[in-house]
Amino acid sequence: MWNKPILSPHNNFIANLSIPYGLEGTPNGVQVWRVDRQHNNELEPVISKYLELDQQIWAPVDFAWETDYSLLLKITPVENFMNEGRQPSQKDFYYTRLRIK
Repeated sequence: MWNKPILSPHNNFIANLSIPYGLEGTPNGVQVWRVDRQHNNELEPVISKYLELDQQIWAPVDFAWETDYSLLLKITPVENFMNEGRQPSQKDFYYTRLRIK
């Protein structure tokens, strides 16, 4: 996992963002993991990667689970980090919904 994971409302998925944008060669996006409690009758759940978005168009800043099958992502265009020492202002952020399944 790239960063701190957060469970979905019904604990069926885990999502995490990449580390903050700016380190060359590091992933930039979001990961979603499936929590499977019925795998081979094991008592412990099995976690497997369900989705990974690694791209260079936008940088994720924060997210929240809306439902078990949708995330609300706070993002900003990557260009907002391109100038040395640039930190995006509040007007540079927008929100998008990521639906899974």
